[in-house]
Amino acid sequence: MSAEVIHKKSLPLKHKRAHISDFAHKATHQTGGADELNVSGLSGSITDSVYPATLSGKTRIIKIKDDVGGLWYISGAAYDTYSVPTSPNPLNALTWTMGGASITTYSGYLSSGAAQNFVDFTSGQSLTNQIFRVTSSLTGSTSNTTRFSQADSGSLNANINGVITSSFYLQAAFNEANRETYQSWAPSSSSPANITVKGVAMYNSYPPYQTGSASINVLTTNILDGENKIQLIHTGAAGVAIGSGSYHFFNDTSSAIGMNTPTVEESATSSNVWLSGVQYYGVNDIFIFQFTGSRLFETTFRSVPAVVTSTAFGITTYNVNYSDSKETWNVAVPASVPPITGSFTYSGAKTVANASVLRGAASISVTVSDPIGNSATVASSTATKWLVNTYATTSTAKAESFVDENRRLYSGAYDTIPNVSAIWTSSNALETYDSIVTGALVYPSGSVFNFTTGYNPVGTANYDHTEDQLYFRAMSGSTPLTAGTVTITGLALSDFQGDNSPTYINAKVEIKLPSQTGWLDLGKAFNPGTFAGADGDGCWTSGTTNTFGWSSGTFSTANSGYMYILKITLKSGSNYAYNNKRITSLSEASL
Repeated sequence: MSAEVIHKKSLPLKHKRAHISDFAHKATHQTGGADELNVSGLSGSITDSVYPATLSGKTRIIKIKDDVGGLWYISGAAYDTYSVPTSPNPLNALTWTMGGASITTYSGYLSSGAAQNFVDFTSGQSLTNQIFRVTSSLTGSTSNTTRFSQADSGSLNANINGVITSSFYLQAAFNEANRETYQSWAPSSSSPANITVKGVAMYNSYPPYQTGSASINVLTTNILDGENKIQLIHTGAAGVAIGSGSYHFFNDTSSAIGMNTPTVEESATSSNVWLSGVQYYGVNDIFIFQFTGSRLFETTFRSVPAVVTSTAFGITTYNVNYSDSKETWNVAVPASVPPITGSFTYSGAKTVANASVLRGAASISVTVSDPIGNSATVASSTATKWLVNTYATTSTAKAESFVDENRRLYSGAYDTIPNVSAIWTSSNALETYDSIVTGALVYPSGSVFNFTTGYNPVGTANYDHTEDQLYFRAMSGSTPLTAGTVTITGLALSDFQGDNSPTYINAKVEIKLPSQTGWLDLGKAFNPGTFAGADGDGCWTSGTTNTFGWSSGTFSTANSGYMYILKITLKSGSNYAYNNKRITSLSEASL
């Protein structure tokens, strides 16, 4: 035997510890020593099992088992002392699943009301990831990282909502013969089968430490509507709790929520915005949005139970807090907690503030929701069309987006050089041959252009026209041109071509250099051999869709005020009616 192992020689039991821990004396009792030990005939036993084989590469653990019980020592070349590995933790956590799958948890607040039957929870309490909608059994399990200590002692008890529903007696099941390995009877379940012990085994190569893994199964019949507290409790031999894994949650069984159709009302107007003789709401005008939600507080509620989305009202999407409700709930708002039977009524004034909005049918939609995913989205009625225009002036000397009429010109011959900005009065009604501007240039045909009914603000214009519709504006700059490139977004050459039959299917596009040329036809090809700059002469040089080249021969914009007049005729019966084809922008790249 090595010098590190205790040798056989008779030794009274009461001297075991003293001799083993006596550093100076121990060598005399080792192999070949003057007083070699012999322990034959003693009660108890001495074995040289090693747990573990080495500690820091030098030491060995030797088990001494006597009548008192197992005593564990470490013996090494330099020292003898007690050596106990780090102990495992008691039961303190469980990983939960529902029906074998991960649980979807929710967060929110608890509504008030006697029917809630709170035990530890309270009205208005905020729960983070503690709201469930239980649809199948719950299982709470320990894992390899949360194995519990003292698995050879006491019992595991399932406590479901304050009632011990089943117990598993660990101490009675433990087999001492398997202390240094694992318990072969596991897995095993309690009766009734709320508890399953999945395994018990030695921990850290130290047999006095026994750790276990287990699970608690909770059937839906065990789970209450509302507050639930489930515990797997490990108690010692004396009934004192060693540890526990618990789960405290609120089972929300509320029904689907609902909402009426939200409404919009005009509150105050000051903007005075007009376009093609039609009045619009604009920046700083105020609307009242209203709606009523039902069952938003049925057991639980969100701090923000509603979201209002504005489509083209120029109002940013915003949240509605539960405290914004106009309901009194029989107590003061907003300090109160809404009752489970409480409804939610909202009426809020909102000011138009967002720029660059133009819409002929603004609306709102409201989404209401509760913590467990029930939701409803309802839009306001489209029976009344709300007209909103929050654009500033965007048209320039050589670009047009049809959201204002600052550069629009009245119909005319334009044989002389005109003023080209701030000429048009947008509050004036259109003539029967004037094309309407509504964020695009369109042919005003059909009841949708009757602004005397079904619109807010209520108008006086009815533009259900059947005549050709005209639009004039100048393209001007500082560069003299005899040729250029004009973009008419929404037009193809085939729409306004005059060379091939059928001609001018949907439109006619003409260019005129004031005081220099007649109305040149962009739908006809430029022919330098015959071009005289007269009415009807072709000026098209390139392009088939949206962007088109043109030429005025030897005639230059240097002699026409560095401008040309663009005339667009939308033909009667054309496809440029509302919601069909439309011209959305104009620009001249060469000026």
